[in-house]
Amino acid sequence: MAPRTDGPFDSPPHCGSLRRFYAALGVVVLLVLLGAWLQAPLRVWYWENAVRRACAASEKPNPEDPRGFPPIRRSARVLAAIGPRAGPALDRLLQDHELSNSEWILWGIGDADAVWALPMVVRETRNGYYDIAATALMVAGTLARREFIGEKDFYDAKNTDDGKNLYKIVGPGQERLREWWEREGLAKYGGTEK
Repeated sequence: MAPRTDGPFDSPPHCGSLRRFYAALGVVVLLVLLGAWLQAPLRVWYWENAVRRACAASEKPNPEDPRGFPPIRRSARVLAAIGPRAGPALDRLLQDHELSNSEWILWGIGDADAVWALPMVVRETRNGYYDIAATALMVAGTLARREFIGEKDFYDAKNTDDGKNLYKIVGPGQERLREWWEREGLAKYGGTEK
């Protein structure tokens, strides 16, 4: 074997460590890009599960928070504040009838001022349960900057006879919402709801 000579194409002995450095730098850049790409879906997943955990916890007595529901509303508000990427998650939560906390999820959407979610809220106004439909009408009014049912009427009906009078305000409210939605809401806010 011929003795080694330093020619113009021979690499210096420290070149291997430089290759390792650039390989490690490439891995770090790849991890940062992957994290940036997955950040939004992971946030949606986390807050959707936070709403589900809060719903499950509200069914059990909680000595620290006897109401049990505000964590649902807070988690739903954060989820709705993420933006339209959270739309499918909010839709799944509203459609999951095992949760039975749709009212608090709707209030969370209203708290976040998530106007992009108005078509989902409009759909919930046709819910068969008057308490959920009335809450959806209140939230739809908040998001659309309109009044479909009066706030005083809502709370009076909700707090009288355990909410048995809600049907009196839901019907006219649904009619006002339907007229507004067909006249301008559908064109302005999108969606397929009529």
